[in-house]
Amino acid sequence: MKKIFYLSALLLLVGCRSEKKTLVETGDLLFRRTYNYPFGTPTDEQLDSISKTKPDYRNDNEEDVFYRELIRKGIVSDRFLDTSGLHMQLLNFETTQAHFDEIVIGLETDMEAGQQILHVKNKIDSFRIDLGKTLLADRWVACLDMDEDGTKEILFLTIFYIMGGDNFEMKKYSFISVNK
Repeated sequence: MKKIFYLSALLLLVGCRSEKKTLVETGDLLFRRTYNYPFGTPTDEQLDSISKTKPDYRNDNEEDVFYRELIRKGIVSDRFLDTSGLHMQLLNFETTQAHFDEIVIGLETDMEAGQQILHVKNKIDSFRIDLGKTLLADRWVACLDMDEDGTKEILFLTIFYIMGGDNFEMKKYSFISVNK
């Protein structure tokens, strides 16, 4: 009888184990806002107006799954990115953490190595994403369920200036089950 009790308890514990997940990049899109003005040198007023425009999609693949999700959620319309409804939080040298319900996202900058690392913690696991070289860029983050499966994904937006315009690199990270 004792053996049956212990065996039942062991099976119950095995059945209740938490699902092991990993965090994987599942989308990467590029948008751009250009400051190249076709009619000579722009005035300060014209530059200010240009700097408030929405960036446009620069990838050729309009059938990209992530791109279609952004359209379905209303984040992209007519090829233009609009993050105003996402409630994105800035991560930089001063603001190194963002909190979203049960997910905490931190930005670590290693100036000696010249690289940045994104740390993501949920109620069960913690993850580390190497962002590569330290950029003089704005990094924004948001969490929402993009594919309506009940699990929030992480949207990570890096905005940086290069050659006459701002690039907006939007990445999506998804929690993927690794249990078999």
